[in-house]
Amino acid sequence: VRTLFAVVLPQAKTGMAVTAVFCLIGAMNEYAFALTLNPNSPQTVPVYFAGLQGKIRGVPWPEVAAGAILFVAPIVVFVVLVRNHLLRGVTFG
Repeated sequence: VRTLFAVVLPQAKTGMAVTAVFCLIGAMNEYAFALTLNPNSPQTVPVYFAGLQGKIRGVPWPEVAAGAILFVAPIVVFVVLVRNHLLRGVTFG
């Protein structure tokens, strides 16, 4: 157990941080699931933006830009929180 916490986990922190970032991005997208299995129920952000195109008069760019910022903000905050582990992994190799 001591070897696990002293040797293995410090080496695996970077990989776990990268995996957590990719899992967060994948969980927020879920584009295919929302598009194919739930077409009329609550939608994820990418599916909602895809549905906005062409409904009224073209693409409502101010709404798309505001929604994109709100969609990306949690991912950016999470990446900033784990940036030390990500940077250490890039420079360690």
